[in-house]
Amino acid sequence: MTTAITVQEAPSNGQPLENLTFTTGDVTGMEFVNDGKTLIIANNTNVGAQLVTISGQPGADSGRSTPDVTLSVPAGAYAMAGPFKTSNFNTATGSAELATASADVEFVAISYKEASS
Repeated sequence: MTTAITVQEAPSNGQPLENLTFTTGDVTGMEFVNDGKTLIIANNTNVGAQLVTISGQPGADSGRSTPDVTLSVPAGAYAMAGPFKTSNFNTATGSAELATASADVEFVAISYKEASS
């Protein structure tokens, strides 16, 4: 069973990221509801670099040579990926899946809203 990462609303301009709730990495698999405007932030608390893979679905409109997105997150650092096009990343349940080999990587999924004029 995969661990769900709850999608949170992006903080307003000038608001600290500390107000977001991170989910501890689960080496058995993770997923998040993806609306096409979702970003993933990975926080590596390990002393070594860690890999994170967001599973993609093959698609001619992806614009990438490989379907998956792989992040190398340096030790003690953050990395961000997304947004993820729903036709290239979502499973049949409307979620995107990611994998990590370390519980020392924490994740937050944020959905951004386009600015109103």
